[in-house]
Amino acid sequence: MLKNLKTKKNVTILGGGISGAATAFYLSKLREESESDFDITVIDAKPEVGGVIQSLRRDDLLMECGPDCFSAENGTVEDLCEKLGLENEVIGIQPEHKQIYLWSQGELFPIPEGFHLVAPAHPKVLLQLPFISWPGKIRMACEIFIPKKRKNGDESIGNFMKRRFGKEIVEKIGQPLLGSIFGGNIDWISLQATLPRFRNMEDAHGSVTRALWAMKKPSKSAPQVKAKPSKGMFLTLKGGVQQLATTIVEKTPEVEWLFSNQVTKVDHKDGWNIHLQSGEVHQADVLCSALPAATTAAIVREVAPELAEDLESIPTKSILTVNMSFRPDEIGPLPQGSGFVCAEEDNVVVTGCSFSTQKFEGLSGNDRVLIRAFVGNKGSKQYENAPDEQIVAAVLDNLKEVLKIKNAPSSFHVARYQSTMPQYLIGHMEKIARLERRSAQLPGLFLAGNSYRGAGVSACVQQGRATAERISILMKKIVSESIEVFS
Repeated sequence: MLKNLKTKKNVTILGGGISGAATAFYLSKLREESESDFDITVIDAKPEVGGVIQSLRRDDLLMECGPDCFSAENGTVEDLCEKLGLENEVIGIQPEHKQIYLWSQGELFPIPEGFHLVAPAHPKVLLQLPFISWPGKIRMACEIFIPKKRKNGDESIGNFMKRRFGKEIVEKIGQPLLGSIFGGNIDWISLQATLPRFRNMEDAHGSVTRALWAMKKPSKSAPQVKAKPSKGMFLTLKGGVQQLATTIVEKTPEVEWLFSNQVTKVDHKDGWNIHLQSGEVHQADVLCSALPAATTAAIVREVAPELAEDLESIPTKSILTVNMSFRPDEIGPLPQGSGFVCAEEDNVVVTGCSFSTQKFEGLSGNDRVLIRAFVGNKGSKQYENAPDEQIVAAVLDNLKEVLKIKNAPSSFHVARYQSTMPQYLIGHMEKIARLERRSAQLPGLFLAGNSYRGAGVSACVQQGRATAERISILMKKIVSESIEVFS
């Protein structure tokens, strides 16, 4: 049966992850400002908001199953938190535990603070990399003499790092650190889609190292503005990252949130018809899909087969997270830091590990040590459908020596995210431009989410805000034309 068969205009957002939730929130605010009269509906197959963001509270433990923090780099999420009244809930990594380690050959090596993802900010940082050979350090130091790339076009993160700093840095730092962030092999991941600023540094200064030096020099022409107190680069909320999404629902009662509703397909005839598994058909004037690209492809295939084909061509990877709690006497003292990333080695399934107890204050009580491991390294595919106990055993086998684990965890939780981590391969941004051209040919269709322009929480919120602004402009026009017709 048809639902929403009424004269009032409607925007429907598919997907209650952070992208869809942020789109709904910002659109509701823009609707108020423009005094436009239209409904906003969010439809999601899951029973609650958040998507892959899931914060579980078990007794005195707060277990993050998906992302455990968001970046403060562009201030997008902090701005959203202020609008939601959550500014006092935002916390940063505990200052004494900001150190990140690299695990290689069973040992933990601290990654120096002056190392910026792909490059050392100062030559002295090279001396603090004991796992890099002297020939490797010399090659890295020579980066200032390497000519910049003259040809335009995308390249992989791995190729960029090899070209600028040499092969060893890729194998020993680049792949463990950036591979864990972007969830894949950096020899295939697009630099333009993930870290374009480093190519911009090369273009502007001829060298990444020189660009980092220039950034440290104070600008004489820049106005002196008193900076806000910083809580650090990586932030979370006292109630977990999911608190961001649940608060959006609480603060937008005017939005219709339809959870536990599976969308099977959409068609376009005098607007959008959204077919639900229940048999109902929901009608909308504007449709925004904030679902994963492959899911969107499946529901738009009948109306836009070429668009569906492009959406399906964005590959994904599965991620497993394992939260484990121990009594203090079941595990050795944790290194002073927030966690480590792992070099890709045989028989290692763990890509990284967070010391949740130390990383953010208040995630566990004094009588528990909480850690979180990520499974996705070499040989981990066999564990995607394995029983939880088998996955935990494999993780413990990897971690027991380095963390001095004596017994099995007192409690654990395994979260499986099948095909949810998008892989931005070389040429990804060209594909996105083509997607946007094709989606623009369908009136009132918008795409948002982690499949397109950034997979982190901050990037998804940023996309949600930008999408809401574009929808708002279109809805002003639609509502205005509707009023003219009836006047």
